[in-house]
Amino acid sequence: MNNRPNFTKVTGSIFLIISCMLLVKSSGVGAGIFLFFIVLMSLASLTILLVPLRIFRYPLILATFLILLFTEIFLF
Repeated sequence: MNNRPNFTKVTGSIFLIISCMLLVKSSGVGAGIFLFFIVLMSLASLTILLVPLRIFRYPLILATFLILLFTEIFLF
């Protein structure tokens, strides 16, 4: 990520646009944009709170993602 900052910025922007479009498609224009900004602010706040505590590690993030993915697939 540090070697190619432009690629990282473009990839992050594409992911943000895709997530906003998915929320707009599922919830409507006004509610989707509103939900997008709520989720964005919530995740940014959690990141700012938890990064100094060194809680974010790649294995923990991967394990959390996989647990949530399996829960979403099998329960809902």
